[in-house]
Amino acid sequence: MRITPLQPDAAHGLNENAENAPQIVSTQPAEERLEHIENRSGLSVPNNPSGADGLSTPKSSAVSLSANHTRGITPTLSIPALAEVNLNSTESKTLLSHMVPGDYQKLEPNWYKDMHALSSGSMSIAALEAKMEERGTVFKSASSKKTWNTFLNAFSAEAGLVLSNRGPDGELGLRIDLKKITEMVPERSRDRSNFGTWILDTVALQGFIGLTLYTANKMGVDETWREFTEHNGGPRFDMAGGEFSWKDGNFGDWIANGVGHPIIFYGTTEIYKKQGHGPLAAWFGTLATNIMFECFWEHYEKTPGVSGHDFFLMNGIIGPTFSALSEEILGEGNRAGLAVHAGVGGSMRRYNSMMEAYVENGKKGHRYSVMWSPNYIKEPGTSRKDVPYMPYDFGLRFTDLKQGFYVAANLNMNNTAKEFDDFKTNPIKGFELKAGFTIDLDKGLKKLFK
Repeated sequence: MRITPLQPDAAHGLNENAENAPQIVSTQPAEERLEHIENRSGLSVPNNPSGADGLSTPKSSAVSLSANHTRGITPTLSIPALAEVNLNSTESKTLLSHMVPGDYQKLEPNWYKDMHALSSGSMSIAALEAKMEERGTVFKSASSKKTWNTFLNAFSAEAGLVLSNRGPDGELGLRIDLKKITEMVPERSRDRSNFGTWILDTVALQGFIGLTLYTANKMGVDETWREFTEHNGGPRFDMAGGEFSWKDGNFGDWIANGVGHPIIFYGTTEIYKKQGHGPLAAWFGTLATNIMFECFWEHYEKTPGVSGHDFFLMNGIIGPTFSALSEEILGEGNRAGLAVHAGVGGSMRRYNSMMEAYVENGKKGHRYSVMWSPNYIKEPGTSRKDVPYMPYDFGLRFTDLKQGFYVAANLNMNNTAKEFDDFKTNPIKGFELKAGFTIDLDKGLKKLFK
């Protein structure tokens, strides 16, 4: 347990949300903590902590209990000591209950007596820490429960009605929020992030990509490694003279290009962020990976230039941007990310899926999304010249997270035009208007089993 002083103008706020309940932890050796308390807070600490000399609070001081917080912010509970702090009072017991882990309170009915014993000096700080450490499995259980709830919260069940130029339709699916899933992975300290570690992380990531492609080839899952080593002159860096082609060899493949590329490069940006790099450094790390992927690992796919569809749209804009747009850029409580929708009907009538890139306003509880879904099914062996210039439909969607409903408008793009000149003369073939409901599985299960 860490006891720290507060300045007279220190904040007294405390979030009582159970999910954000703080945890009392120990981060310093006992000797350092006792010295820290005695020198900085004005608290009288006995030379022998296990003795009965007692802890007393001067009338002019303030005591605060400092605890961990899931988002890295340290909330504090302060008890202004205009008079001696009475840990037996109902008021102080209520306040202190917010600072002691709920699971510890349930398992140890006498938890408050422990706090009183600490105040009276009959229990030392070290003894209390040892007692709480014995309950370590309880805290791990609480952490596991929170992780499971976070995982469930990444999934939402959705159902809606669709009106389009084709007639009425329905839409039923499961929304998978990739942002919430990646938030389950802890971040490394920002203290280690600098240009040197960015270079090391970039080199390590390229080695991982090479190993993955090699393994996938050996398992018969993907042929990229074989193409990389055998075709178009073998392994080399090829920028195709700076030229770009909209279509590449697998253009029109929804799973590989419409879903796979944005998720891969979204995940790349998340990897840099988890390694402690800021959003801008993470975005440039993904840019470096994008260049290496399109000009080195896929050097054989020049047709005749680098794939503009992959390099700019999926790898360069959608994937990394909606990962890099963090709270540091959007403001506190706001977030951005990607989501995959799996289901039937409406925009998911082909390949049973669609994609979403979104920005959320946490204070208003609103989500603003760009949607894209396949309007074309590519048959095996189809030449890239026979694939539509725009194999996706696009739309905008608004979701009220508090009320649990959404409305959306989609444009059905021309899926017969093969070249840009034909596409630009008639880009839109139809529309879709949608309205429906969405509920997080975590909240739904809580209501179901309440």
